[in-house]
Amino acid sequence: MLQSRQTVRGAHVTRKWREEAEESGRDVRRGLLTGHIQQFHCVSLQLLNCLCFIHSHISFISQSKDAVESVSSRSDGQKTWDEARRYCRENYTDLATVYDMNDIQRLSDSVHEDEAWIGLHNNGSQDNRVWRWSLPGVEVTRECWDNGQPNDQLGAAENCVMINNNNEWHDAKCSDVRPFICYDDKKQSSKKYRIHSQKTWSEAQKHCREKHTDLVSGLDQLRDNNFTSEIKKFEVHFWWIGLFRDSWRWSDGSKASFRNWESFEDDNSEKCAVTLLQSQKWDSRDCGDNKPFFCYKEENMILIKEEKTWDNASDYCIKNHRGLVSITDSSQQRWAAMKAKEADTDYVWLGLRYTCVLDLWFWVNDELVCYNNWASDEEPVEECYMAVAMSKVEGHEWHTRSETEKFNFICALH
Repeated sequence: MLQSRQTVRGAHVTRKWREEAEESGRDVRRGLLTGHIQQFHCVSLQLLNCLCFIHSHISFISQSKDAVESVSSRSDGQKTWDEARRYCRENYTDLATVYDMNDIQRLSDSVHEDEAWIGLHNNGSQDNRVWRWSLPGVEVTRECWDNGQPNDQLGAAENCVMINNNNEWHDAKCSDVRPFICYDDKKQSSKKYRIHSQKTWSEAQKHCREKHTDLVSGLDQLRDNNFTSEIKKFEVHFWWIGLFRDSWRWSDGSKASFRNWESFEDDNSEKCAVTLLQSQKWDSRDCGDNKPFFCYKEENMILIKEEKTWDNASDYCIKNHRGLVSITDSSQQRWAAMKAKEADTDYVWLGLRYTCVLDLWFWVNDELVCYNNWASDEEPVEECYMAVAMSKVEGHEWHTRSETEKFNFICALH
């Protein structure tokens, strides 16, 4: 995952200064601070030096410790998939896990190769197939099959899903041609759902991602009144939706459901995945082939499964690590979301707190809020003694909570 990094430039108001200001009860208003606040501005810096590119035995190492790094190798340094994974685990974290189209673009822009290994592999067993949604970040929490489904009819692998007018699911061959339904998160009301004509599942996915957002995915979308009323207008009995299953696994154990195949086949042979850097699509290859490869380096954060107030969580992280985690870009959000999924509480504390004296939100590392993932337009609630917690469920949005509530929390590591 190669992400742009959000940083803050300008004078910093230190945590100590803020605490002293609060304790002294200074009557400071945003208007009085205008001259100082103008010194802050958020800039997005493309991490041009975040690649480690191997030419024979010469390596150029990333200048950013927080960046997810990519590795590639030339003809005399190419490796099999297993050798590449071993190299990545010894020198970074693992072979690259790809979460969305932003990652695809950054991999494509990083090197001038035809194709390279990523961390996806298939053990070839149909018994290990898992259902996933096409839209990144949406998890399969419940299934709504029609009677007798799924059934791999006549012994054939049926790894893609179509839906009928009653919102019931049927498995089918991904190579079948049928109508499909796209979801568009930029549209309002019923226009969020667009029904299109005949394509294979893979072609339908490609069309939805290029023209809209993705194939319709997740129970929230399928149960949307606008969606159910839309499909009842048509006499068509079945449409493709964004549900599929495969036996492909990420090397690092990630549950990321994102796939970007050139053509999604009902193929359960033992293979490893490459990203085709020109077309930005994926294909499968024999794992013993020698190829360039991409590695990543994990963000430094840890989930603490203890229930504490925000203040106590902050004290714990300062004493044992580097403080509560600050999230300043989408890459850090993604890593924090992965940690939050494993929490024992519905929310996890982050290092973001509202400062009444300054009437501002500040991260504990003194950065302004340049990146955010608020749960709604009503967030954040700007009241004293409020801090931010991330939801552990789908979307992993940020919520304003009272500092006295007790949640698990995420610390930044040294």
